[in-house]
Amino acid sequence: MAEPRPAELKYLVERQREELKTLNEVGRLLSSTTAPQEIARLVASYLRQTFPLALCGVLGVEQRKLLVIQFAKIAQVDIAAAVREICQRASEHLQRPLSEEDLARTFEDQSPGAGQWALAPIGYLRSNHFAPLRFNGQVTGLLSVFSGKAEAFTKEDRHVIDIVADQLGAALRNAFLLDELKRAGQLKNDLLMIISHELRTPLTSIQEGVHLIVEGAVGPTTAEQQDLLKTVGEETDRLGRLVEKVLLATQLVTGELQWTFGDVNVDTLVKELESTVRPLAQARGVRLEVSGVAPTLTCVGDGKRLKQALGNLVENAIQATRAEGQVRVTCSATPAGLDFQVTDTGAGIPPEDLPKLFERFHFTGGVDDRKTGGLGLGLFITNAIIEAHRGTTRLESQVGQGTRVSVRLPQKPG
Repeated sequence: MAEPRPAELKYLVERQREELKTLNEVGRLLSSTTAPQEIARLVASYLRQTFPLALCGVLGVEQRKLLVIQFAKIAQVDIAAAVREICQRASEHLQRPLSEEDLARTFEDQSPGAGQWALAPIGYLRSNHFAPLRFNGQVTGLLSVFSGKAEAFTKEDRHVIDIVADQLGAALRNAFLLDELKRAGQLKNDLLMIISHELRTPLTSIQEGVHLIVEGAVGPTTAEQQDLLKTVGEETDRLGRLVEKVLLATQLVTGELQWTFGDVNVDTLVKELESTVRPLAQARGVRLEVSGVAPTLTCVGDGKRLKQALGNLVENAIQATRAEGQVRVTCSATPAGLDFQVTDTGAGIPPEDLPKLFERFHFTGGVDDRKTGGLGLGLFITNAIIEAHRGTTRLESQVGQGTRVSVRLPQKPG
């Protein structure tokens, strides 16, 4: 095989250099946004700066959307003809018919205004090039460029446009997938919010009804009936707490949670926390030690939410600790802030689970391995509340030895 001549070698080097330049410039543009329509606009503008474009079309097949941007004054009949040709070329690449009626079309006029440089108004489009958009080998759309100049696109120009189309296809596909994920997340949040609100009213009615029966408001009950009613009441209360957690977690995600910030007495906060969780510790036979703090120590925050955040940590620790084990809660003031620590002598957490502990609906060992019930929301809620107070949460654990969770909150200035 003959070696390339110097002129051919120079041509190949220059072509490779231009390809790398195009990839770099287009990559920089595409990394600046994840909005599909903005991605299409940026690519069209880039091509307009490089070639004498009068019209550019970006078609997304799966979304059935066509964005058409005109950079010069073009007769409507010529724009309509261009759209028909885009559909025809897309049908050829897809090997199935695609009509204009199948598409949601958006038209944008970016032709220069008075006093700006511009192509002369054109009566018709004289040349074009069509480059399929692909992702993983599948045709996902079409990049179409039109010019009012005859033979506007050389072989090299078409090659560059094809390179841009390859980049655009991957970028649009990723952007559309991200959009779908966001919509799915929003639908999930909406569903959780609706379910939580709808469950609150009937649960309240059940709780009140059970209370009235237990109190004898509708007549005497036997000891056996009292035991059954107690079980119903306890399970209804537990379900109510789960519903409140779902609602709180969803509000934290959507930003709809209402906060009430003010001065919080840390000693009072710790004492209220202790009175709330001690019955659970006693019921499970777990020793609970809570260290007191200076009566004058304060921080700025939402007292109710801070109690929820710290309460989740202590409840988790008690649930993870066997009878005769120990849970210790301490609070200390340091130059860096207020440090809360919750330490237990439970089974510990496997290292592979640690990175995901603060995610919503995460269970140590997976959903099927749950031993203590719950929804996997406690640590997520705690972390979100602490972050809203400009604090930090850190968790350390060793299997067979226990877990320590440290929370740091900023002290009240001065």
